[in-house]
Amino acid sequence: ARQRYEEALALLRAAGNLDGESVTLVRLARVQGEQGDLQGALARLDAAREIIETQRGQIAEPRLRMRFYATARESQDLEV
Repeated sequence: ARQRYEEALALLRAAGNLDGESVTLVRLARVQGEQGDLQGALARLDAAREIIETQRGQIAEPRLRMRFYATARESQDLEV
């Protein structure tokens, strides 16, 4: 799973898809944490949170805002 997420992350970054990038970073963090790579997982969560924070004020559509908050919540839950 980790390799697929890494590949997806590279494609999302190349496409400039910040929403997909943040979701993928959170999912990668989960996999890394399950594999015992806690520092790597925290680094992924920090990167996801940085993207989320930059996008927070730019979301006007309610459906997208809900997805944003779900992703932000998932990253916070993983860190705890």
